[in-house]
Amino acid sequence: MKYKKLRLAIDDFKCLFKGYYFRISTKKNTQVNTDAWHLLSHAQLKINWRPELGEINLNRIHNINLGSELLNNVCLEKGEVLSLRRFFKGTSEKLGFKSGPMFVDGKISYVDGGGLCLVSTVLFDAAFKANLEILEKHNHSTDLWGDDRFIDLGRDATYVHGLKDLKIRNNSTSPVIFKLITDKKKLSLDCWVFSEKPLNGKVEIEKNILREILLPNLSPQDKPDIDFRKGWDVETSRYFISDNNKTKTYLKKEIYKPFILGST
Repeated sequence: MKYKKLRLAIDDFKCLFKGYYFRISTKKNTQVNTDAWHLLSHAQLKINWRPELGEINLNRIHNINLGSELLNNVCLEKGEVLSLRRFFKGTSEKLGFKSGPMFVDGKISYVDGGGLCLVSTVLFDAAFKANLEILEKHNHSTDLWGDDRFIDLGRDATYVHGLKDLKIRNNSTSPVIFKLITDKKKLSLDCWVFSEKPLNGKVEIEKNILREILLPNLSPQDKPDIDFRKGWDVETSRYFISDNNKTKTYLKKEIYKPFILGST
């Protein structure tokens, strides 16, 4: 990717300007017995075997497993920030990643670390359900799989080194620990968030489809010979409900572009 060093420097500057650069942490804690801690949330994704990818699926699963190992047992103290790029870095072969699929505008590219979007997504979803603060999050550019998507619209989180990061801040009053496990036999990926203190409330998530986006110059009545995926304009909200108070803690609008199937 062009200008990667410049992009990373700009990201560091933004973190510094926003006041959390020196709160970014990569600490792990493997000594804590989380059985004695409170479970704040759990997220699970199914790792679908995609026949069209052939044996590249094995590389994809390898990358997902490595990504979950890199994030397992990450501990954030109060006010600390998790930045995914501090763990995945350039997702290079030197770090142990293999070539896997990455989708840009509906087109498949094969890059080192391809498939890690499932790890960033399950991490986001678990943090989201735990009411942790989301400082940065990016959706995929397209709704590639349509109804067979691995998570609901607005809940996916992609990662591109130096371009699209996932940043999560522990805005609670006690430390939190992330546990991630990839089950290669069951083809599943799990993330748990534990804390010394309970959540003391519940999280409510709402999705609102603002509009469907068709291909340019295509009306809803048209029936083209080409097959395509619709685009979407989606708004996702999160509320925290405690002591009969309902507070909005997240609001994000995201766009998924339409594209022609077979253009991959």
